[in-house]
Amino acid sequence: MVFDRTTVPAFLAAVAAGLIDVDQQLRGISQFVTGRRHGQRTGSDEGARM
Repeated sequence: MVFDRTTVPAFLAAVAAGLIDVDQQLRGISQFVTGRRHGQRTGSDEGARM
């Protein structure tokens, strides 16, 4: 690939967009896992009280 004044900013913008997408996906996965862990704790706490 040849880089010049026009392709470098476009390339960096594409890389940044890709990193933002990855970051958003990881945040979603993290929230899902956190929610599942919280749900499991709540479920086990309620079972212990019965």
